[in-house]
Amino acid sequence: MKRWQKLAMSGAGAAAIAVGMSMDWEGTVHRAYYDRLGQVWTICTGHTRGVKPGDTATDAQCTAYLQQDQAEARAAVDRCIHATLTDGQRAAFTDASFNLGPAVVCGSTLQRKANAGDVIGACLQLTDAMDRRGNVVGWTSPGSSAEQGLRNRRTDERNLCLGYLK
Repeated sequence: MKRWQKLAMSGAGAAAIAVGMSMDWEGTVHRAYYDRLGQVWTICTGHTRGVKPGDTATDAQCTAYLQQDQAEARAAVDRCIHATLTDGQRAAFTDASFNLGPAVVCGSTLQRKANAGDVIGACLQLTDAMDRRGNVVGWTSPGSSAEQGLRNRRTDERNLCLGYLK
């Protein structure tokens, strides 16, 4: 069982679940590496701001980066999604915003659906969004070698989002 699943089952709040999900998917790497998919230097648990080749980080720095990055992702969800959300829905949208940036929840079909009261439809956008050619891809990068990993992550987010609907 994944860390985020244990947190969700324990009744942890959205913030803790989202952090657990990000940690499960990102892992923690203490030396900067080039993320070919995102085309950005990355360190710790998906932190990218100001990272340069050769950078290293301590556990404490990685924790601080993750807290900062998660706070920004939660702020995007709070700013752009006005529908009432369960902890699972908020955590799923926060992890997506953390991983993809705020565009997933701000200015997207996902945002429009959630704010129109179609939270189920918003959850489904994580995996069922269409690309410009009309292909159902969800929020992944088609054609990349990491596509399946991104689809799996979006599926986890979608399932968390839908699993909390009562």
